Amino acid sequence: MRGRNGIFRVTVLGLAVVLFVSGCESFFTNSAFSGLQRDPANMSAAELEIFAADALASGDRVTIKKTFDALLKAAGDDPTQAQVSTLVELGVAATGLPQLMTAVIAADGDFSGLDAEALLSGFDSATARSTAEIALAADPGTLTGQQYAYAALGLVGAIGAEAESFEDIDKAAGIDAAQDLLALSLAAYEAEGKEDSDTYELLLELQRQITE
Repeated sequence: MRGRNGIFRVTVLGLAVVLFVSGCESFFTNSAFSGLQRDPANMSAAELEIFAADALASGDRVTIKKTFDALLKAAGDDPTQAQVSTLVELGVAATGLPQLMTAVIAADGDFSGLDAEALLSGFDSATARSTAEIALAADPGTLTGQQYAYAALGLVGAIGAEAESFEDIDKAAGIDAAQDLLALSLAAYEAEGKEDSDTYELLLELQRQITE
C-alpha cells in the first residue's frame, strides 16, 4: 500500500522529471569533457567561473565538487551574483541530483520500480546543505525559479538520505530551509508568469506534502 511515504517520493521524483525536461539542459549537461586535467584548487575566481562550465559539462562529480569547493573559497564572504548562480549550479550537480533524474527518466514513468533509498544513498548531503545556504542568502533576482527548485530538491534529498523514513520529514532538521527555497522558487515562477506550468503545480504539491 502506498502511503504518504510513497506519495512524497513520487512527488519529488516527478518534480525532478518535469524540471529535467523543461529546460535544464542548460543546467546539467553531459558531453565529451571527460578527464579534465586542470586542478580547480590552483585557479583564480575568474578562471573558476569559466572552468565551471566545462566541469558541469563533464558530468564528473569529483571535478564538479572540487570546482564548487574552490570557487566557494575564492569568492569569500561577498560573492558576486554570477558567482552565486554558478555555485548553486555546481553545488546541486555535486549532490547527485542529475544521477537521480537520469534514473527517473530511464524508468519511463514507472516510479514503483525505483528504490528511493538506494538512489538517495549517494547524495552529498553536506554540499546540498551548503548550496541551500548560498541560495537562501542570494540577493533577489540572482537565481531563477528553477535554480531555487533544484536547491530545494537537493536539500530534501539530503534530508531524506539522512532520515530513516520520509514519514516525519516535516520535523527534520533543515526542512524549514527547504520550505523557504520552495517559496522563493514559487515566487520566481509567479514573477515569470508560469503559474499554469506543471512544474509550478508540482512545487505546490511538494510544499503541501511537507507541511501536512
